[in-house]
Amino acid sequence: MRRLEKIKQVLTDKRYPFHVYNEGEDGFYLSFIITDRMYCIVASWGMGWDHVSLHTQRTVIVDGEEKIVTILPLWDDMCIVREIFFHPDEWVMQLHPPIDKNISVHNDTLHLWRPQRKPIPKPPKEMV
Repeated sequence: MRRLEKIKQVLTDKRYPFHVYNEGEDGFYLSFIITDRMYCIVASWGMGWDHVSLHTQRTVIVDGEEKIVTILPLWDDMCIVREIFFHPDEWVMQLHPPIDKNISVHNDTLHLWRPQRKPIPKPPKEMV
């Protein structure tokens, strides 16, 4: 996974307005905007894993009033985040844990994972 300084450079190069809210030794929280959607990211690299979580927000009009709503990220959103946060040659995955092991703190949030010390098993290229 790229480190924060490189991610900032990629966001700047793409002209996506962004803000870093919190930065620690093993991760950070930031948001950036593409058209009408805000991407809210928590990224970390502790405990042997690179991890990026994403939820998106947009402003909608409900009964004549503006409201900010959280929306489950689309495949295209995950691809954008993958491109910004990970190197092009890195394999990254989404995981579906067993139901009894799933701890969903935030609905409408999806995650990208990459183990740092072991390769991800890969299917035959014809299946990808």
